[in-house]
Amino acid sequence: MFQSIFNSIINRRDVKLFLSFSLLPLVIVFIMPYITLQSTEFTKSFLAFLHATLEAQYTILLPVLVFALVISSVFRDEIDSGILFLYKDISRSKIFHLKILGIMGIYGLYTLLSSGATLIAYYGFLVPKYDYGVALIPSNSASLQFNILGILGIILVNLITIAVVAMVSISSKAITAVLAGIFFNLFIMTAPLWIGLKYLAPIAYLTILAGKGFFPPFLAMTSLSLVYFAYFYSKGIKKFQKIEF
Repeated sequence: MFQSIFNSIINRRDVKLFLSFSLLPLVIVFIMPYITLQSTEFTKSFLAFLHATLEAQYTILLPVLVFALVISSVFRDEIDSGILFLYKDISRSKIFHLKILGIMGIYGLYTLLSSGATLIAYYGFLVPKYDYGVALIPSNSASLQFNILGILGIILVNLITIAVVAMVSISSKAITAVLAGIFFNLFIMTAPLWIGLKYLAPIAYLTILAGKGFFPPFLAMTSLSLVYFAYFYSKGIKKFQKIEF
């Protein structure tokens, strides 16, 4: 059943639009001559550059907006159209679970495609033309840990966003669910800047626990992310079980 649900998701036009954003790293090839670098830390290895690329995609919010639209439409469109009636003999919690897994699969595909595009841009253009470092990973252990945790933090926040938008879209229109996803991401992005709120953002522990090694920030980020995800997932599944097919 997962395969049929995943196929129905990946064949959507908005999903194809979302996946097209995975090619954004290739745009760097065209704009690099016009960029003045303030920091060269991300130019020393592919992993550091991948971290910077994924962070840039996350920061500009446009991919997040389209992704939120995909999530909301996967739930809201089928509720409004009555398609979910076809699943009336199947556990609603199972349907919800499989849809969440299907959307996670789309995000996983996006991340893989984006990583591939970054690899092509980095080694096919930036290394030979701009003398970027040829190393795959940073030689400095602190930098290696920082970039791994940074990439993990971005992935975790996007997984939480899936649960947030899914929960809202079950009982609200698509625009409301999309705005919920955008505002959640804005909150996570800005919370580290506020003394009283920084502990609520998983990615803030990159700096809060800087210099403490790998596992303290890793455990803090993953634990907080699991709490967020579990809360929004449980709220979403309860709302999904109450809808009328």
